[in-house]
Amino acid sequence: MSFWDKGKNWTEDTLPGSASDTKAATENAVSLAPIWVVDDLAPSSDPRKAEKEREGIEALLRAIHNNTGKRRSSGTGAQQDVRRPQAMLIATAENDIDIHSVVSRIISVRMSQNSLNTAAMEKMRSLRGTGEAPTVTAALIDFIANKRHLDDAEKRAPVKQVIEDQFDMLTGDLKYVVKSQYGFADSEFERQAKLLADLMLIVQPLREMAIAYGVDQKYIDRLAIHAEGSLGEKVTSLVVESFSESRTGGPGHALLRAVKRLLNTKSAHIANASDPQMPPMVVSDNSDDAEAKAINSSLGWAFIEGQGARPIGKEIGVLYRGPKGQDDAVLLLDPATAFKLAQKESPELVPPGSGARTAWQSMWDDGLAVEGIKGIPKRMTADSGTKRWSVQIMINGRRFSTVPVPLETLNSTL
Repeated sequence: MSFWDKGKNWTEDTLPGSASDTKAATENAVSLAPIWVVDDLAPSSDPRKAEKEREGIEALLRAIHNNTGKRRSSGTGAQQDVRRPQAMLIATAENDIDIHSVVSRIISVRMSQNSLNTAAMEKMRSLRGTGEAPTVTAALIDFIANKRHLDDAEKRAPVKQVIEDQFDMLTGDLKYVVKSQYGFADSEFERQAKLLADLMLIVQPLREMAIAYGVDQKYIDRLAIHAEGSLGEKVTSLVVESFSESRTGGPGHALLRAVKRLLNTKSAHIANASDPQMPPMVVSDNSDDAEAKAINSSLGWAFIEGQGARPIGKEIGVLYRGPKGQDDAVLLLDPATAFKLAQKESPELVPPGSGARTAWQSMWDDGLAVEGIKGIPKRMTADSGTKRWSVQIMINGRRFSTVPVPLETLNSTL
């Protein structure tokens, strides 16, 4: 960072960008600098200001990942030059970003208290002002520009083409390593593999330069891409950890968390499929059954002294018990009512503008909903060959168009 620093903007106490900067200022900065930091995206006492800052950061993260700038017209109607982002962006924040379309485009690194107060960090701080970091950066740029890290055959190609080819090769290698070590499919790790390759692209030229300048072998080993204990292994581990968290942050998982919150806060309830006035879990031979009471409470029912169990909030589905021998409890969620209420009460999980069809389909895709088991029919297939996102089921003369979610799945949702 200090290589690009003209003054004293890059220190442990001061960073160049702020979440309160205007959109235009930040867009300009990320289109000119190779690295930029947006600091202190923190909760604000002004909800409108907090929402505006959050939306600005989310839009910026999407733009940088997609390599797209915002188009604007001048006062005469002519199109202005598009400021295409080129910086690697680092954003510090106290709260996580919840929107899946943003989370899937970033690498989240969690910092614990005093995690930066280490001997290694103190050594890095002591290098500031010595000129060593800028010198190494300048040498590396010269090393790459003169293609000293390439074979003779590769040197005949333009630098840009060489870098793109190396990026594609590295992306493929990293997908293979992650698949073999963690079991992720190529298709689901595609986006994160490119983020990882973007971070690691500079490591191989740095390693080649270290070899060329006769650096001690132990430091050269640390610059390996895949070796145990190497920089590559540590960065890969961070990206995989971030990806693992984002896998449960899709629209389907987010909607189910919002539904669970509705029930836990008694903003909605699940009814008994046979008798809406009775709690979903009925134990005829033991009215004091603690487990049944706990389940009913988790499904939006309250126990009132002298009145027994009473539903609270709006009904968003019913509890279904399958045929004998397959009597695992399944929630039959009303897609329209459940989605509308979940979006209203948990906009950070189900953002305004989200589509019900997309969210419910994601629930199927993520394996959260069930069909063809426990007495629940399979989804019908449309003429286009795609499956519908709800099933039709008849219970005691009542027909339900529903998304079936096992009670166990709801309970295990964090």
